Amino acid sequence: MRRLRLTGQGIYALARPMQRVEMDEHCVDLISIFKEGGLLDFFSAEERKRLGLDGKKGRWWWTVAICATTRCIVGMRLSRTPTRHSALETLQMMMTEKSEWADAVHALSPWKMFGMPELLVTDNGSAFKSFEF
Repeated sequence: MRRLRLTGQGIYALARPMQRVEMDEHCVDLISIFKEGGLLDFFSAEERKRLGLDGKKGRWWWTVAICATTRCIVGMRLSRTPTRHSALETLQMMMTEKSEWADAVHALSPWKMFGMPELLVTDNGSAFKSFEF
């Protein structure tokens, strides 16, 4: 506990949106999520097969960027494998105004979170260590 405790104020001294953005990848069982939400019924058999939602093995990965101050997701990308491209597209989404997307899906509130982060924190995944990123 002594070795792993916070030193100083830790991340609790955050005061502004986009002051610290954390970004990571996560493997997601998309077919289970779609089944539970009743979303599989909206896709034809051909579309399910093309998306890899036909019950065969296949993995999807979320690359997500979240603002540590507001806990708002500021960028997100779904891909078959975590690559530098998915990381770069998440970065681009983080800096793009997204209220048009919120309007398109009739969201209850606007998605106005975007901007250049003061500090971007990632793990040492290969997608985040590429030259382009």
